[in-house]
Amino acid sequence: MSQKKILVPTDFTEVAENAIAHAGNMASAINGSVLLLHIIENEDERASAEQKLIEEIKIVKDINANLEVDTLVRTGNIFDDIVGVAKENHAHLIFMGTHGMKGMQFLTGSNALKVVTGSNVPFIIVQDREYNEGGYDDIIVPITLDKKTKQKLVNVANMARYFNSKVHIIAADESDEFLRNQVRRNLKYAENYFEEIGVEYSTTLCKKSGSKYAKAVLELAKEKNADLISVMNMSDTGIFSLLGSQLEQDLITNELKIPVMLVNPKNTSVNTSVFSS
Repeated sequence: MSQKKILVPTDFTEVAENAIAHAGNMASAINGSVLLLHIIENEDERASAEQKLIEEIKIVKDINANLEVDTLVRTGNIFDDIVGVAKENHAHLIFMGTHGMKGMQFLTGSNALKVVTGSNVPFIIVQDREYNEGGYDDIIVPITLDKKTKQKLVNVANMARYFNSKVHIIAADESDEFLRNQVRRNLKYAENYFEEIGVEYSTTLCKKSGSKYAKAVLELAKEKNADLISVMNMSDTGIFSLLGSQLEQDLITNELKIPVMLVNPKNTSVNTSVFSS
């Protein structure tokens, strides 16, 4: 089995260092390695960036001295090069910090989505909430209209089995009968899937839609003291479409500061699951 590699773009801020700590804990749990990446605009910044990256290796080593940690400085921009570096280095997972309305080259929630789009590697977007020592004990999984949701359950299922997590499914109980039936089919599929593989789960149906659905997701996350929200798709019928312009403040940079795992629906490769054996 090949070692799982976790990529962490960093801008040397506190929230980026928190993303490194999340990645280090994850790598320790799955016996993986960490690659720290900093993107510069011109070569004059390289020497300083390389030195700072060396200093940030200590964050990972303090978690587990035996973890393999590499560093890379790339000239370019975050929108093109993070995904490129992930592909070149066969990364299985990317941890990335976001600061709300400021931060990594103004990396807000909406810009984080621009980085994620087109990626074959799942992202976990973190704020300044520290990693739970128990791992990801409670995971929130919104179920939407898109049938591609089914293809993404493996990421959550494998993570849940690895950390012995409980999965909390939430779906909108649509007023339109056709849409309601479609959502419920996806919901039933998810329930059957988790039951068959022995993952503990709960189900919540809510009457809210649009940005109110986002609030319902976060309300459930608060109730369950969730460690992670897993968003399965980004298509026209998926959760991002439902949330609309409220996405940035309501989910990616949610006020609870819960990490959000983002998976591009175009990716159907088994390699999307960093936890698969």
